[in-house]
Amino acid sequence: MKNKSGLSVWEIILFTIFLAIACGSSFFFFFINSSDVRKAQQKYEWVYDINEMLDEVCSEISNSIYLDSPFIGESKECFYYSPVDPSKLEIGKDLEGFIFENGKLNYLMKDGRPTTKRFGRFSNPLVAYCSDGKFVRLSASQLELSFKAQNPSSNSGNQETKTFKRIINLRNQ
Repeated sequence: MKNKSGLSVWEIILFTIFLAIACGSSFFFFFINSSDVRKAQQKYEWVYDINEMLDEVCSEISNSIYLDSPFIGESKECFYYSPVDPSKLEIGKDLEGFIFENGKLNYLMKDGRPTTKRFGRFSNPLVAYCSDGKFVRLSASQLELSFKAQNPSSNSGNQETKTFKRIINLRNQ
C-alpha cells in the first residue's frame, strides 16, 4: 500500500465548494441587513397595518344596522348605528362613526367623544398623515372609502404616498 502525501482532487473540489457556499452566504446576509431591505420591510409593515385596520373599519360599517351619513353623495364623515347584539338586528343607542379631519382618520361617537372601544390594538388616530379622505355613497347598499396616506417613515425629501380604497357592501341596509 502506498502512502500519498498532499491533497487529492476530491479534497480540493470539496474545499472550493465550501468556500463558495461561505462567500455566497456572507453576501446574502450583507444584502439582508442593507438599508434598502429595511426600508422595504418598513413600507410593507406600514401598508399591512393600514390594510388590516381598514378591514376592521369596513367590517364595522358593513355590519351596521342603520347608516346615518353619508346618505347621498360624498362626505368626510360616516356615522352609523351598530347592533346591540351581533346576532340580532336591534339598533344600539350610540351613533358611532369615522371622520377625516386635520389629516387623520378618527373613530368617535356622534357627541364628539373620541373612543376606540371596538378596535383592539388600534387607537386614534386610526390613520395619521392622510389626505383626500372621503366616504362616497355609491348606492343604497354600497359605500366607498378612499384616502391617500403618507408614509411617516419616508425621508423628508421624498414624501411617499399611497392611495387606499375600499368598496363596502352594507349588509343590513
